[in-house]
Amino acid sequence: MVSFSPNGKFLATAGRDSTVKFWNLSGKKISEFPAIQGSVTSISFSPDGNFLAAAGINSSAAIWQLSQLPKVSSSPVELPGHNGLIRSVNFSAIGDFLTTLDGKSTVRIWDLSGNLQKTLSMGAIGISFSPDRHQQRFATVTLNGKVGLWNLSKQELVNEFQTLHLDAKSISFSPDGERLATLGIDKTVRLWNLAGRQVAQFEFEENVVSASWSRDGKQIAVAGSNGTVWLRKVEGLEDLLKQSCNFFNSQTEYFTRVSTLCQ
Repeated sequence: MVSFSPNGKFLATAGRDSTVKFWNLSGKKISEFPAIQGSVTSISFSPDGNFLAAAGINSSAAIWQLSQLPKVSSSPVELPGHNGLIRSVNFSAIGDFLTTLDGKSTVRIWDLSGNLQKTLSMGAIGISFSPDRHQQRFATVTLNGKVGLWNLSKQELVNEFQTLHLDAKSISFSPDGERLATLGIDKTVRLWNLAGRQVAQFEFEENVVSASWSRDGKQIAVAGSNGTVWLRKVEGLEDLLKQSCNFFNSQTEYFTRVSTLCQ
C-alpha cells in the first residue's frame, strides 16, 4: 500500500511485514514503525497530516498521531469490532472522522477517538472521499468495476458509470476533486473525470495494489504487489495541449493551420 503525505513531501508504504515505512521522494527511507498484526491492506493520512490510519487482513485497524519528522508520537487508537478482512481505511475531507470498509462491503464510520458512529452497507470494494469540504461527496467502486458517486449527508447515489476493469481493487479522488483513479487485476491504473470519461491510463508489468495522488495532482504513486513503488507524471489539459502544439508545429503541412492557435 502507498499514500502521499498531505504536504506532498514524503510517501508512506505498508504491506505484508505489518510495518509502516516513510520515504522521501528520492526513495530514501526516513522512518518506520510496527503497525497492526498481519498484512496491511490500506493506509490513509488525515488532511492535516497529523494522523495516519492503517487497516489489515486480520480485522485490525488503528489510528496514530504523527510528529513532524514523521514519526509516531502516541499509542494507537484501536478501531475494534471488525470481522475478517478490512479492504480500506479513509479519512474524511475535513479529517473529523474516518471510514473502514470490510470484506463484506460494510462501511463503518468512526470518530478520531475510535467510537463507532454509523454502519452502512454499500456493496463496494473501494471507497474514497472528495477533498472538496463543501460538497461532502465520496466515490465507491464495485468488484465488477462500476463507480458510484454519492452525496454523503443524504447517502444518495448521484451518478455512476462502468469502468474497463473486470476486477477492480480500489478508487482514489484527485486533490482537486475532479478526477478519479481506479485500478484492477489488469495491471492498469486508469484516470477518469466525474462524467465517466477515461482521461489517462498507466500500464505496468506486474500486479498493482494501491495508488495515491500527490498534493498538486501532478504525480501519482502506484504500489506493486512485490513492494515496488512507481511515480508517474499526471498530465493536465495544459500539458496535453502543449505537447500537441509542439507536435503539429514540427509538421510543415500543419504549421500554418495551428500557428495562431498555439501562440
